[in-house]
Amino acid sequence: MKIAIYNLEPKYINLALEKIKLYHQAKGDDVEDYFALKHNFYDKIYASSIFTNTNKTYVTDDMEIGGTGFPGLLKKELPKEIDEMKPKLNVGFTSRGCIRKCPFCFVEGTKILTDKGLKNIEDIVIGDMILDTSGLFNKVTNLMNRNYEGNIIEFNTQFNDVHSRVTEKHKFPTVGEEDKDLQSLDVLKVSTIKNHKTSLDIKKYIKYKNFVRNPIKKNILKNNKLKLFCELLGWYLAEGSLIKCKKRPESYTIRFSLSKKEVKEVERIKYIVEKVFNIKAVIAKYDYATTLDVAVYNKELGILLKELCGKGAKHKYIHKDVLLLKSEYILELLKAYFKGDGSLVKTDNFYRITSASVSYSLSLCIALLLRGLGYRADVRCRDMKDSYIDGRRIQSNNKIFFVYVRSYDDVVKLSKIFFSKNIIYNRKTRFSTEEKKQIIKKINNDKNKKIEDRCKKNGICFQTYYRWNNEIENKIKCKKDFEKYQEVTMVNKKNVFKDRCRVYNLTVENTHTYNVNGILTNNCVVPQKEGNIRPIGDIYDLWDGESKELILWDNNILAIPDHFEKICKQAQKEKLRIDFNQGLDIRLLTEDMCKTLKATRMKEYRFAFDNKSLTKIVEEKCKILNKYKIYALWYVLVGFDSNFVEELQRVYLLNKYNQRVYVMRHENCRQDRRYTGLANWTNSICGFRAMSFEEYLKSDRGKGYKHLFKKEEIF
Repeated sequence: MKIAIYNLEPKYINLALEKIKLYHQAKGDDVEDYFALKHNFYDKIYASSIFTNTNKTYVTDDMEIGGTGFPGLLKKELPKEIDEMKPKLNVGFTSRGCIRKCPFCFVEGTKILTDKGLKNIEDIVIGDMILDTSGLFNKVTNLMNRNYEGNIIEFNTQFNDVHSRVTEKHKFPTVGEEDKDLQSLDVLKVSTIKNHKTSLDIKKYIKYKNFVRNPIKKNILKNNKLKLFCELLGWYLAEGSLIKCKKRPESYTIRFSLSKKEVKEVERIKYIVEKVFNIKAVIAKYDYATTLDVAVYNKELGILLKELCGKGAKHKYIHKDVLLLKSEYILELLKAYFKGDGSLVKTDNFYRITSASVSYSLSLCIALLLRGLGYRADVRCRDMKDSYIDGRRIQSNNKIFFVYVRSYDDVVKLSKIFFSKNIIYNRKTRFSTEEKKQIIKKINNDKNKKIEDRCKKNGICFQTYYRWNNEIENKIKCKKDFEKYQEVTMVNKKNVFKDRCRVYNLTVENTHTYNVNGILTNNCVVPQKEGNIRPIGDIYDLWDGESKELILWDNNILAIPDHFEKICKQAQKEKLRIDFNQGLDIRLLTEDMCKTLKATRMKEYRFAFDNKSLTKIVEEKCKILNKYKIYALWYVLVGFDSNFVEELQRVYLLNKYNQRVYVMRHENCRQDRRYTGLANWTNSICGFRAMSFEEYLKSDRGKGYKHLFKKEEIF
């Protein structure tokens, strides 16, 4: 066969075309570069383009086309037998699996539930434990972030009215269907917690200055002692505080503050502390005070409570090891918590159970625990204007978070458990199957309104409609059999708008899901298509045996430390100079990796510093680079989502550690001559090292830009 290879960008190596060429040569076919005048003599013509703006005038219908330069063919793949070919061009991949530039991302500031409470998505680091669809906490294996310009969807749910912002193509898991984007969904899945642990090892939490201290004889709490300890945690979350004396920085005072009427509860807390930990607790009574306090003076117990539940009203949370305890222990914690901070409220003959906290992390954990026990709990956020909890003014935060339980059956059950009260509704709460069918029929026939409005008009909530509909279709026998009842929530509001911002995503091992404000979501879907990032070869699959230089296109080779070590050792053995063409991920760099890089011949060390959120990480890694005398080239993106002052601070930070800077101007600032001046300063190696930007603007080369700046931008 006569085969023609048409590379529309001949200056660049097209790996796909090289594989096709090698495959046909192995079959004995005659392969040559495409020549237009011989078009009719070829049996088959392969054409490929990398860039969308390349001129494609000479591409004809009888050509086999592919590549990223043809937007409609992004999903087109090489046949397996061709893709397995390994042309030795001294350039290529030794690992595959994209971990970056995922189109499915959340905007910075999005809250993720980790093993130690909520974290902003931009603050997540590799190794953090995150709640996923399995109900367990799994490890974060990869992080992704990028600059984004396009549509953002802002939404909240009936479960949680705290807003989340996500890119428009992000996929969410659904009940019994394939994953969909938010624009196609009205129902989302709520995170669940798998309660299975029967004991708690407290030894690993009580650490102080590298010494492990234990206030009780046994390290592991079980059975009755664990129940009492969970009750103590509930009281601490509701009424407890930790105090450190400035004069005695190594001391801790645990204080539980209750009203003077709650004498039995105060005695109960004192009993638990003495029973479980064999530590003396003191009841403090003051005539001038409005509270009755229990004080415990013990450093080890203070450290234990701080590790498991946090310190300060705004920063309280529930540790994953407590969240995963069996339901019988969780119930003891919730009983104490709602006795301290909960209330049974009646409005218009309608009862609800509620609790209030200034800690969003704590409120979300309480709601998820209640849902895990089979009770439908929701989270509500309100602005706090002279708000009070039990008569005390809250000044530590501008928002307050409520946990509500409103369902009739749930309120009746929990009022007995939490408050020892039997409540009776005067309105009708029980419906026959025929009545249910009539109500469902009315809702389905009314097509003029949204489903939630139709439900409200007929006196039921959406969750009730969802459950009744399944009951009528004989999918379930009763509410207890309907496991999905507590796992779903209705999307309340969707607001689509255009924005330019930094967006983030992450990869969680095993399940590839995580939670956002308590709602389950998928992480990057690329690992599901290409597989997780993995080695696919070594330098001997690319090297022709003669060249002294090897160019690697690996997306993020530092994400596979063992493979990175192997490639570098092979390069050292063959005395090759390596060029990691796509750069190295500074977030994953370790001291051992720096040793390996220093021992390997490198054409260039390349890193990126695109966003101010990386400042702490970059400064920490620069110290390691300087230790091994590695002076890298850093790509600094400017003019996208930050102001000039922040960008100049990033450049100064790199200059401080003797690193080189290449300023990459975003297309939005091409006409802004301030960035031209900044680029001219950084690209002049001698000038960049010898003078500050302020001095550069006073010099002969930079004085033409000085009039463009305000004083506060550079001084």
